Amino acid sequence: GPWAAAALGLWPQAELLDPAQAASRDFTGRHLVAVGTLEQNAWLKKNWDALGLPLHLAAAGVSWARADRDARSYELKGRLGLITVARHPTDRLRGALIVTAAQPSALPRLEFRPASGLDFLILDGERVAKAGLYEKSLLPWRPR
Repeated sequence: GPWAAAALGLWPQAELLDPAQAASRDFTGRHLVAVGTLEQNAWLKKNWDALGLPLHLAAAGVSWARADRDARSYELKGRLGLITVARHPTDRLRGALIVTAAQPSALPRLEFRPASGLDFLILDGERVAKAGLYEKSLLPWRPR
């Protein structure tokens, strides 16, 4: 798809894998770009908790709870897509870029690449519903 073509354009040495093949691979020493829903992408489903993200995807929207009791939790309703940076599950010196949604029709299109300095974008179609940074000093990361 368009994300795979863009990855090869940016990183000609990139290896494109079927999500089922990727689920059993060790990517230590390599940066990651994972695209698809948790149901479409076996690697994402297997590694979601290890990514250190505070976000919960559901058909009704995206939600997360703040780690400290005094801060509020967030819930955004709708058929939302997510583009986010994440911790690499097996290599703390490498990063991961995740493009996902609860439903295939909500997957972000290629035009929505995170702007420099942003950690995540939550998209409602072509509209940015929320964008921001994570507080990364604790796991899971928390939106600032």
